[in-house]
Amino acid sequence: MLKRLMPDPFLLMIIFAVSMACLLPCSHQFLFFFEILTSILVMGMFFLQGARLDWEVLTENFKDWRLQGLVLASSYIIFPLMGEALYKIFFTISANGFAGKSLWFGILFLCCLPSTVQSSIALTSMARGNVAAAICAASLSNLVGIVVTPILVGIFVLPKLGLSAGAHDLFGDQFTHAIIRFSWELFLPFVCGQIAGRFIGDILRRHKKLLSFCERGSIALMVYTAFSMAVLGNVWRVINGYDFMAMVGILALILVIMLSLTLFLAEKMKTGDFGNAIAIQFCGSKKALTSGIPMSSALFGTQAGVMSIPLLFYHQFQIFLCALLAKRYAQRPNILEE
Repeated sequence: MLKRLMPDPFLLMIIFAVSMACLLPCSHQFLFFFEILTSILVMGMFFLQGARLDWEVLTENFKDWRLQGLVLASSYIIFPLMGEALYKIFFTISANGFAGKSLWFGILFLCCLPSTVQSSIALTSMARGNVAAAICAASLSNLVGIVVTPILVGIFVLPKLGLSAGAHDLFGDQFTHAIIRFSWELFLPFVCGQIAGRFIGDILRRHKKLLSFCERGSIALMVYTAFSMAVLGNVWRVINGYDFMAMVGILALILVIMLSLTLFLAEKMKTGDFGNAIAIQFCGSKKALTSGIPMSSALFGTQAGVMSIPLLFYHQFQIFLCALLAKRYAQRPNILEE
């Protein structure tokens, strides 16, 4: 168990990328090059995701509409509405919402993201849950997110960014630009990957470790670029220590609410046994760093660094807390019988 709670090498890589960006950000002369490289890496990642996705293996579990529907509802209905509600509540209490607008925009963006795949599956397995259901739920969440996340961002995030800049039209230039960039950086490569998967899918699935290393390295470079732009834009002058600590508290609150709510709904909707409940809780409460960083780069450009800060911390919180829950669940016969 101690080994499972040790820091994930991927998280260490992300922390290193953030640290390097803060200490040695890329200069303005090379920033354009890194932006182009980031776009290419984003397109490559979504192409590979499309090529590796094997629908035949997942068909049976997709038929469990209660389980799949509850995870999708958690990711794309409950999460965004809860984020919006908390945003209004906190800004009603305090003029800056305790965490400041910049970090709140990142929190709202986080609430629009799909579930994470790798940690959801690993922790579900660790807790003796329904791994096949977790694979289906997390994969379907990511597939749906390619289309739904930009729409939710357009509804819950971009109007607030636009209002701060004096733009009041939800479907104005900023939203249109984001959708166009999303289409050619995320959706088109994914569709091309689906087509190419018929020819190269088996090869890619046989080299999972190499592809995982390349994918994680790409994510680290995207994080470095995003935070370099944030540092060059003096983002840390905008975010003070009080705002940062408030953000940490808000993220912890969101995670606890979603972990409790997804388990409660799994019981009330009679989605099945203990294993299904675990899959719903772990998939429905998580947000994907590997999807969030590329989407942030595609949708927000130079603001991607600020928008990614809450996601980076939420990702670490969810892995740590869910690892503790998984250990507890693995020792219990049936959490829904209690």
